[in-house]
Amino acid sequence: MYQVPTFHQFEALVSQVKEMAVQIEAMQADSNETLARTYHLGMKPTPGRGYNDRLVMRIGFCEAKIRQLLKVGPIRGGIRHRRVGNKYIVSEAAVREFFGD
Repeated sequence: MYQVPTFHQFEALVSQVKEMAVQIEAMQADSNETLARTYHLGMKPTPGRGYNDRLVMRIGFCEAKIRQLLKVGPIRGGIRHRRVGNKYIVSEAAVREFFGD
């Protein structure tokens, strides 16, 4: 038989829902920040960023393998990227696309 919650139980449920909404909002904001990240093939992380922006650290492959994946291109199973001067720049979205996330 269904039991109707008391007023205090109802208030507790409402507060839990509000807490979940705040957590979801924070996760979405964090997700947007994460997707805006970019990575490079350099040996040193860029100072002032709150994360290690080296592609080797993000993907976990050696530099030679990453270079192969960058040269192949996304159509043949490589990593989508932009070439800026003599550097490869890869977005977080491109990394997730490569891994199928």
